[in-house]
Amino acid sequence: MDYKNISLIFPVRNEKDNIECLIKKALRILGERGEIIVVDDGSTDGTDKVIRQICLKNVSLIKNKNKGLASAIDSGIKVANCEIVCWMDADLSMPIELIPVMITGLASYDIVLGSRYIEGGKDLRKSRLRIISSWLFNLLSKKILNTQVNDLTSGFVATKKDIVQKIGLKGKQGEYCIWFLFNAERLGFKIKELPYSMVERKYGRSKIGSNLFTLLKNSFFYFKMVLELKFRDLFVYRDNNL
Repeated sequence: MDYKNISLIFPVRNEKDNIECLIKKALRILGERGEIIVVDDGSTDGTDKVIRQICLKNVSLIKNKNKGLASAIDSGIKVANCEIVCWMDADLSMPIELIPVMITGLASYDIVLGSRYIEGGKDLRKSRLRIISSWLFNLLSKKILNTQVNDLTSGFVATKKDIVQKIGLKGKQGEYCIWFLFNAERLGFKIKELPYSMVERKYGRSKIGSNLFTLLKNSFFYFKMVLELKFRDLFVYRDNNL
């Protein structure tokens, strides 16, 4: 498989103990043909120093000044030199080994998505609260939005740069993924979900649900996005049928 037209984007914030391992795994897949873009969203633990020490021509670092996950991914996509872009969490919770299969899927689909909520997919994180709340949220959101996508908060995506630029990534944190996938489906882009098992991050703490307050705060923005899309869809339907 030729990876010279693929940009891997890793949004990071305080991942100094995970990022080197992830980049090494990515390099074993890409070699020197594709590019790896690490977007540092305001790390304070020396993550940027670890990345700079790698010193390879196809590994680049962008500083994003704590603007949030969605902005970090968007910043990486904007500077990507390749037609195909892939992004995933940088905490080693997602299997980077799935990327070749995802890229192959782009021959038939516009977006290929790693999914925990189709047959063969699993959520193996330690926190039962996070597992149950994530599963329940995605189940409810699928019904509310009347979508075929099972894992709306996946964040493990392969697609083409021009598709992302057309749809945009609205939001600050993980709710961007709901916006992107919902609008992609409405615009007629073909989406394929591939099962994967999400594991506990290797080092550090989750930015999304490290405690109940953080989990509730992010859940609010997730539900807010779902309701925004639902009501927008209703108004569009009403206007088109007047």
